[in-house]
Amino acid sequence: MRSHLPVSALGILSLLPLSCGGETKDTVPETWTRLAEGSWTLEPGSEDARWCKKIVLKEDVFVSAIRPVHPPGTHHTTLSLATDDGKETCGGGMFSTGLIYAAGAGTGDLRMPKGVAMKLTAGQALQLNLHIYNASTAPLSGLSGIDIVRAKAEEVTSEADLLISGPTNFALPPGKKTTLSHTCALASDQTAFTLFPHMHQLGVHIKTTVTVGGTQMVLHDSEYDFEEQYLLPLSPIAFRAGDSISTECTYENAGPKEVKFGESSDTEMCFSILFRYPRGKSTFCTGATEGSGGGGDGGTGRPCAVPGDTGNEVGVGKLCSAGGGECAGNTGASLCIADFTSSAFANFCTLQCKADAECGAAAVCTSSNICVPAKCVSDGGMGGVP
Repeated sequence: MRSHLPVSALGILSLLPLSCGGETKDTVPETWTRLAEGSWTLEPGSEDARWCKKIVLKEDVFVSAIRPVHPPGTHHTTLSLATDDGKETCGGGMFSTGLIYAAGAGTGDLRMPKGVAMKLTAGQALQLNLHIYNASTAPLSGLSGIDIVRAKAEEVTSEADLLISGPTNFALPPGKKTTLSHTCALASDQTAFTLFPHMHQLGVHIKTTVTVGGTQMVLHDSEYDFEEQYLLPLSPIAFRAGDSISTECTYENAGPKEVKFGESSDTEMCFSILFRYPRGKSTFCTGATEGSGGGGDGGTGRPCAVPGDTGNEVGVGKLCSAGGGECAGNTGASLCIADFTSSAFANFCTLQCKADAECGAAAVCTSSNICVPAKCVSDGGMGGVP
């Protein structure tokens, strides 16, 4: 078994599973309740990267602790909030707008610092997303879900969510050991209290370093095990706009084929996911600096959409802006790429895909598994798009 002890000379990282943000043990006994769940079955050798269940919230829910219900076959679990009545297509995943929580195999309890909670607002639709994967030779079934501890509304002073930092456009050559690096500058003040390093099956080592007020600190530097994706509680780190997060990932691709970025267990990721407060406008850290290694790198592509573009029948190609919410009412394309990368090209609504047919008229499914208007692909200006 691989070691998971982080390198943290400044002592800011703790691996104690039930402590976070300086909380003490003399607290009121907590009550865990089931927030959402879903049963599933997979045939041998199959996967579903976008299993989804949507629940319209009838009341405000404040969450002070959260943990996944992760039976074998559950690759990752995410929660996101959508502003609709539950009638829209259930989508989401790692690239959902409104993403507030993510967990992988082996992830334990996430606990908020005192006064901090995730707020689930009445009238919003809560999306439980699963990536399920059956690598066995027999059918596999499970019941996956989310358990929570509720907080009292009057005790909450700040809302939490997460920030994802890392490259979203890379390929790992066959038969080689490869190291990627990505650095992102934060656009606003925020406080991080837990780190969730995330890679897939080829990942062997991950390192997360932050620069706060000009001082560099290593948060985590360790070997990686896909089956043991731990949450790493931090003594809260107060970032200021302009501070940065650097992620370095090392992979061993012993196979005969190139492996690209993607949500499937057979593709790869390289993310430092930070749980933080207050809640931010964007899920992804998009202010990447020079030498970021792809994804959110500012690209040189021309804008894809132009004023007046309404998109096709599912909304692919509709003009949108970071944090603008223009894609929320689309039939399928509920994601604005501008929320995930600062490339000038990325100003249109899209959805995740596996085939061109999912993208609607005059749009194609790219190698990064997102739908792009055909006119923009032929323009050749896709700089920085994931």
